Amino acid sequence: MNYIRRAWLYVTRKLSKSILLGLTFFAIGNLVLIGLGITQAASNAKTMTRLSMKAVVNLNVDYQKHSAYIDSLESEEEKNAAYENSPVIGIDTVKDVLKDKRIKAANYLSSRQTFSLGFDSVLIGNEEFREDSFNPNGASIENSYLQPNFMLIGNLYPEMIEFHDGTCTLVEGRFFNQNDIENANLVAVISKDVADINGFTLGDKISFRAGTEEIIQSMELNGLKRDDLNREFEIIGIYTTIEEVDMTSVRIAYITGSENPKNNVYVPLITLIEGELVQYELFNQYGNSGMGTNVNEIPLEDIKQQMLNTSKVNILLDDPLKIESFMDDYKNIETEYIYFDANNKQFDQFSRPLDNLTYFADVILLIISITAIFIITLITALTLKSREFEIGVLLSLGVSRIKIVLQFFVELLIILLVSFTCAVVTGSMVAGKVGQQVLENQVAIEPEIVQEENFKPNWVGYKEYFTEITQEDMLSRYKVIINPILILQIYLFGIGIVFISILVPTYMIMKLSPKRIMLS
Repeated sequence: MNYIRRAWLYVTRKLSKSILLGLTFFAIGNLVLIGLGITQAASNAKTMTRLSMKAVVNLNVDYQKHSAYIDSLESEEEKNAAYENSPVIGIDTVKDVLKDKRIKAANYLSSRQTFSLGFDSVLIGNEEFREDSFNPNGASIENSYLQPNFMLIGNLYPEMIEFHDGTCTLVEGRFFNQNDIENANLVAVISKDVADINGFTLGDKISFRAGTEEIIQSMELNGLKRDDLNREFEIIGIYTTIEEVDMTSVRIAYITGSENPKNNVYVPLITLIEGELVQYELFNQYGNSGMGTNVNEIPLEDIKQQMLNTSKVNILLDDPLKIESFMDDYKNIETEYIYFDANNKQFDQFSRPLDNLTYFADVILLIISITAIFIITLITALTLKSREFEIGVLLSLGVSRIKIVLQFFVELLIILLVSFTCAVVTGSMVAGKVGQQVLENQVAIEPEIVQEENFKPNWVGYKEYFTEITQEDMLSRYKVIINPILILQIYLFGIGIVFISILVPTYMIMKLSPKRIMLS
């Protein structure tokens, strides 16, 4: 290890040269510290923002794009064909996706309004002024009808997002499982409010009826038995919910019991579909009284397939940082009109100043690297001529060329470590202020972000479940902090520069001949 001792003696003996080289490393170290600090702060701000968001990925159908495509068609035949082949998301599309271990919950939903038999729903509070009759198209004849008071919500996955994001909490029993879904078991999860006002407990049976009173009375004339449309479910779970009816809504006079979140009843999707098929079979058997459509011509299998299709699938992952890899893994199921969305458009828009900062910081680091390598290589190569005699003596004494190269490397390394240590101290005091000032300048030159006020449906099956974020929230997480990881990166960066810079002198040393040096 004599080459380390020789390196130390040379650095201390040639103090003026060491100081000059040290000042160069000191300047480089400060710039590298600020550049890496900005990059790390921008990355951390984006990561922390993503971690604060729900890990939600939606698989959507772009009906707006498909509608624009239809409008571009000229012939009615082409338009009709396009309507008949409207894009949908089917079970076959997502069956492999829903098996992914990264999924905590998924909403592949279908819902139906229904009527309770022999028990009460939770009142909304608008009963006194709700208009249970309406006057269609200004007609003079009023049509009164009983409003449905419950909403059956079927899901294809045994875990729902509402039971993981705090909207609903299971307080008794269990949620339906995969076996219940596959076997279309008649099981249901009801709200605690419904259970309390009716005295229900786990294991009790509750019945619902499909079809309005007018339709049933009309079909009874053709031999339909009223009980044929009843379905009985076993209560397997009871939940509470924080959702409430918006009493300030302009629709408050028209909101029915089925729109009250406390009257939601969760059942397996296949169970819900099987019940719908029973209705269609009855409509076929007893004619289409009151239905207004001829369902006899539609095969039941086709009807079932249509019912199983959906236009949106909401997926909740176990980690927000897995969103990108998840979408990449299933990119093959995306089509022209079916696409994944993880609120990336808004996220990318808000993070644009941070992305620009990272880009400029990376460019600066690249320029610093190239400049530093060029300067250190030049200085080392130029001083090599004045040290030829020293090298010749060492070679004559049997010191290998590798150890001579290592001595040069250690000399630069000693100066680097001392200079970068000083740079860490000074950089820690200014990096945060410089980084914040650079961000403010970047935000100032960025065009103002105008958020689109698009209508976002909030009814069953259309929720996005995204966490609303603002650019202020994201940028507030931007802080340049000098931590051990950043310090380690700086030293590794400097060592890399020294290693590359020593390559040219190494080549020159390898070509030197001790005999030629001593004779000259």
